[in-house]
This record gives sequence, structure tokens and C-alpha cells, in this order.
Amino acid sequence: STQDLNIPKALLELPLKGNEVGKEYKLDDLDGEILNMYSAEYSFSDKLDFKILNNFFQEFTLGGTLRYMYGAPMTEMDDLDGDSDGKIKPAYMKIDNVTGRLLVNDLNSSSSPADSATVLTGQMDFLVSEGGQGIGLDFGFAGKINDNISVGLSVTNLISGMSWTKNNKIYRYDYKIRGMITQDLGDADSDSIFTSNLDTTFTSIDTKAADKFFTSLPAELNLGFAWKFDSKTQYITWTAAYNQGFTDQHTATTMPKFSTGFEWSHYNADWFKFRAGITGGGDALYSSACGFSLVFSNYAFDLGVENKYLYGADSKGLGVSIGQRIYW
Repeated sequence: STQDLNIPKALLELPLKGNEVGKEYKLDDLDGEILNMYSAEYSFSDKLDFKILNNFFQEFTLGGTLRYMYGAPMTEMDDLDGDSDGKIKPAYMKIDNVTGRLLVNDLNSSSSPADSATVLTGQMDFLVSEGGQGIGLDFGFAGKINDNISVGLSVTNLISGMSWTKNNKIYRYDYKIRGMITQDLGDADSDSIFTSNLDTTFTSIDTKAADKFFTSLPAELNLGFAWKFDSKTQYITWTAAYNQGFTDQHTATTMPKFSTGFEWSHYNADWFKFRAGITGGGDALYSSACGFSLVFSNYAFDLGVENKYLYGADSKGLGVSIGQRIYW
């Protein structure tokens, strides 16, 4: 399941800079997208043997992953106007066609109570689908320069498309948000104070069927480098990676991400591998991770823990990843 939300800059600046009486704030840039899907994957690779490649690599392999993706509904929910008879079971949902106007009333007027001093009104559409399917393709290469150094390049979601076809609908709502208040404090240390006691109301004005539509997952470029240091009793593999999306969408970002880390193992217990690393850039700014693998003849188990913003009082966003593989 992935989520993507874009909030207009003007809306975020209201608590910081205050608002102007009578000014209309455009919300056309407000949009969001949520999709829930499952996938089955098939990976393939083939070692190439060409003279021009042999001049640079001991081994050169092309490979890819073909995915079948299936969109499945998330938890059933009431529609936004609170009508218990109207249920939504979205596998995909998109906020679109948002309009908005901010009205600022006189706080000193007896006819304008505080909870109505600032009122945001407008319309928005919710495009909803209960299911769809599609395919995705990742493609890349790995090259072994010598016994210790390897490099690789891949593009995930090089081809990616989902067709949404099941019970597609467009829900159109009027909305009203009351309770955003900005007050001038005069000669006080601060120019204004912002308080929020929001009362949000959605009113359904139209529901209609929608034609099938297509979406795609964002493509990402990945570059990798690995250098193995071997002491004959244990080894350490140093790795470095570069990642960048072609668009700012879902988990992809055009802000470059750099990662570096190491893997340690002892020859007398090569079934155990310890890993640790740090990442800078991307949507997390910086984070750290560590974990281990248990690798046997026919089975492997991976456990990893990631913490955004490194460690200490400012750290947050702890994530755990568990993986299992069976070989035959």
C-alpha cells in the first residue's frame, strides 16, 4: 500500500504568516493518491560473453524482474459525508479537482464567533476504484570487474502500468473547514497567534460512474558498487549505492539518495552475515540501519531495522523488515 499527498504551499504558510482579509487562496495544487496492491514476481538473468565486455569485466550479467500486480480493496469505510448507508471499498483513491476559498470575518463582530472567524470552503472530487491489475518490469545489469570489485545498474518500474476497472466512481463533495484563527497581538513579542479548533464538514453533491483508467508506478535509477576485503579467516564487503527517482511520486523522489554500508562474515560461520549502513538524501534525509542474515543451503532468513534521523532524541520512524527465501 502506498500513499502520496501534495499540499499547496499557501495552505502551509497560513499558520506562519497569517492571512489577508478577503484574499482567495488557491488550492488547485492539492491532490493525493492512495493505492493498495499485491504482486507476484518472476526474476530472470543471463550471463553474456562478448569480447568487448570481457575487456572490462570478468563476468557480465543482464537481468530483470517481471511483476503481475493486483489491486485489492482496503478496509471498508463510510463515505466522507458520514452517510452510514454509503460505503467505499477503495483499492485506489485519488483526490482531484480541488477548489477553495478562504473567508476571514471580523473577530470583533458579535455576529462572527471565534469558531467561524476563518472559514475555508470549496469542492473536491474523489476518484475511487475497487480493483485493477497490471504489470511491471525492472531491468538492469551486474558486472564483476575482478574477484573483489563489482558494479551494477538497474531501473525499477522501467515499465509499469495498472488498469483500474472494478466499480469505478467519482464522488464530488462540498467541504467547509471552520476554526482556523489568526489574531494580531499588537505590541506583544509575537506578531500573531494561530489557533486551530477545526470543524470539517463534507456534503455529497454528486456521485457518478467513471470509465476505466490507468496509473503507473514511478521509475527509479539505482547504481551500486561493492568491494570485498578478504583476510582469509573473515571478510568485509563495503558497498555504496546511488538512488534517484524520475518523478516525485509515492515512495520515489527526485532528490538523490546516497547509501553506504558493510557486510561482515567469518569463514568458520559463513551462514551468519551481519550488515550495517547509513543513508543520506531522499525522502528520509538521513537514516541508519543494521541487521543480519542466516543463509543455509536451501533457506535464508533476513532481519533488518532502520531508524530515520540516526539515533538520539531526534530519531524517529523505526522500521523493521523481515524476509525469507527458499532455494531449489
